[in-house]
Amino acid sequence: MHQRQIIREAVHAAMFNKTSVGENVSKNRLSPYRTGELPAINIVNGSDDVEPESIDTSPRELSHDYVLAIHVRVAVADESDNALDALAEEIEPLMHADPFFGEGVCGGKGSMLVGTTFNLSPEGELDIGLMILRYGFEYQTQAPEAPTGMDDFNTAHSTINIANEVHEDEDAEDDIEVQS
Repeated sequence: MHQRQIIREAVHAAMFNKTSVGENVSKNRLSPYRTGELPAINIVNGSDDVEPESIDTSPRELSHDYVLAIHVRVAVADESDNALDALAEEIEPLMHADPFFGEGVCGGKGSMLVGTTFNLSPEGELDIGLMILRYGFEYQTQAPEAPTGMDDFNTAHSTINIANEVHEDEDAEDDIEVQS
């Protein structure tokens, strides 16, 4: 299981049935919400950047800065901003209760709220209020190993036309053999 999936699963478990949206917490939901399905929480990938300095390590251990987006939707009403803020007051303590989400989920400094955006927009048959809470996670991975089943490179034959002529008898040839 990829580290991003492990993080998404941990955040989903932290939210599921622990806020006023109850079981209405999904991961990567694409279909629009319908009447009666709001309020809702949807957990989605944001971005996953690799620290450039980590590329030069040996053995190569990549340091990731992963952003997970928690989309919170409510039906638009006169007080939809207040409804979104009330849900933020439920979600943020859950996210901060254990910023590491148990052992092996995320390293570094754990998760941290890195920003929040708001929007009002039509979505399917509903006008919705949307709040996106962005949480940053740090984690490390080893660079992937080369695929197995590839033949080892043992021999090569090289031909070079020295004088840049067409005459084949002037070519320099060499056989190269790699010793194991």
